[in-house]
Amino acid sequence: MAKSPAPFMSINARGSIAGLLTASNWKGIPYLRLLVTPSNPRTSGQEAVRLVFGSIAKAAKSVLTSFMDMAGVGSPFFVQARDQAPSGQSWISYLQQVSYADASACDSAYSALSGTVQGYFTTTATAIGLIDYVPPSNPNPGYTAGKQLFALARFASITLGGVVGAIADTAIAGGSQGDVDAFGDAVHLTS
Repeated sequence: MAKSPAPFMSINARGSIAGLLTASNWKGIPYLRLLVTPSNPRTSGQEAVRLVFGSIAKAAKSVLTSFMDMAGVGSPFFVQARDQAPSGQSWISYLQQVSYADASACDSAYSALSGTVQGYFTTTATAIGLIDYVPPSNPNPGYTAGKQLFALARFASITLGGVVGAIADTAIAGGSQGDVDAFGDAVHLTS
């Protein structure tokens, strides 16, 4: 219930009225707005978007940024992603944008890898601190740690090019554990 010590919309009207309106102040100016109760219908489309964004956000924690680097430089992956992000867009939003558009192809490519190569990605991902992403609404892992590292490699291969892209291409080809470790180093260590 809204409480007001004076006529409505005067000094301190605050609260909700009949579940329809909310009275409050903004910078000392009283206002009324419709009461909006956020909903979370958990549609399959929303869950798919949350899965990709949550997984990519989890994977991005392993990227050594200039803020986390004692030298203030960041990993080669970070430097290239930051420098290639479109003007006005952060590297992480660029990573999410590209990864969301590539999510289906990434899933298919990862599933097509042999168990041995998936194991390479999982071993390296664990070594750099990645953990499986389990969505809050689903107890099954959305993206394993190895699949998250693979998604970063796909982003580097598709978008970054240069040295990091070449290292990612080699890792995706899955020749050896060393190839995947080299990509993990490009993500997690300063060169």
